[in-house]
Amino acid sequence: MARFLQTLNSNPFLGNLVKTLTLWHTELPVLLESFPFAFAGKLTQVEEMRLLCDNRLQSLGFHMDDAFLATMSNFSSISELVLEGTKFDTFRDFARFTCSLPSLSSLKCRCLSWSGDDPNVSAFAGVGYGLKLTSLLVRYFPVGLNFYLTLLFLEVYEVPLIALVPLLYASGECLQHLTIYISKVPIGMEQYLRSIQLKSLRSLYISVELIPAIEDRLIIPILSHLTSPDIHDIHLLFQAHHTIGVHDSRFDLPRLAPLTRSVHGPISPTWNVSLYAT
Repeated sequence: MARFLQTLNSNPFLGNLVKTLTLWHTELPVLLESFPFAFAGKLTQVEEMRLLCDNRLQSLGFHMDDAFLATMSNFSSISELVLEGTKFDTFRDFARFTCSLPSLSSLKCRCLSWSGDDPNVSAFAGVGYGLKLTSLLVRYFPVGLNFYLTLLFLEVYEVPLIALVPLLYASGECLQHLTIYISKVPIGMEQYLRSIQLKSLRSLYISVELIPAIEDRLIIPILSHLTSPDIHDIHLLFQAHHTIGVHDSRFDLPRLAPLTRSVHGPISPTWNVSLYAT
């Protein structure tokens, strides 16, 4: 990092060429703690910031105080933040860090964790610039997603399905793209999906493992709430032993009638059912 800083000091115009910034090292905590103070005002066109940690058991290990967060807010061009294998000291640090970026609209979290305090969505209240996302990708998130965000894009991997309900309620009327990779669906999940209205959805992708009655617990409840006139792409990927097929009567929903149906399978171990606009 010292060599990069020296280069920028000698050639300041190079800072305007940097669009993606990746901090990826076993010493990520040390790099991140000093980064904003060293590079504030020097990287004015960065659009994506990526924090990738090799050691997922290693906490960032420093207190994100007001000076650190205020300096991070100078990076007003960053609209996308990727956190992979990152372990914050506390959930509040995670909340304060994400809210310190004034233009953040896309957040991608993979194997995110923290120690210390229990996660509480109230940690985002009144912090920094707030969490104003239009796109959220979450993989293996350890808690519920009680973020009442108005999203356009939502992609989740192995997140407890019940944790999605607040996001689907908040974003249902404007959500355009929904992707779900899931291996567990609790009994009675369909009752939580009854009031969700997907009025703007354009594409839907659901990938599930072998789950009894997955059709009635998840797939059909979601399809039955598709009221969007713009839906043009639906893909369902599930184990070959499921009984649902492309001509299943449960697909005979008014909104799906204009879509062309196709099925690819059985290609062990999965079926791929597609409904799409032609």
